[in-house]
Amino acid sequence: MFAMRTEQDDVQRMPEQRLWTAVLAKTVEEWVSGPQRFRKEAEAFLFDDETDFRAVCHAAGLDPAKMRSKLRQLRNPGGASAQREDSKQLEKRDKGEAQ
Repeated sequence: MFAMRTEQDDVQRMPEQRLWTAVLAKTVEEWVSGPQRFRKEAEAFLFDDETDFRAVCHAAGLDPAKMRSKLRQLRNPGGASAQREDSKQLEKRDKGEAQ
């Protein structure tokens, strides 16, 4: 009825978790510094895929939402404050061009 986890189950899961963690690490590596085609494929998986990304994160023992949040921080350094600064600079530029 209820599945009981044993120490043996945990030992068998550790290699599997390491494998899936390595898959995620390789994907991030390709996204950051791989050839253009790999970068695009990795970015699509890391940011747009809802099914496989979740499954891989769970298999690696990671929270998919937290993982994506961290990846977004890498993708947008400086976060919201940097984006607001960029918006302010664009507004100033646009106002200057309109005058």
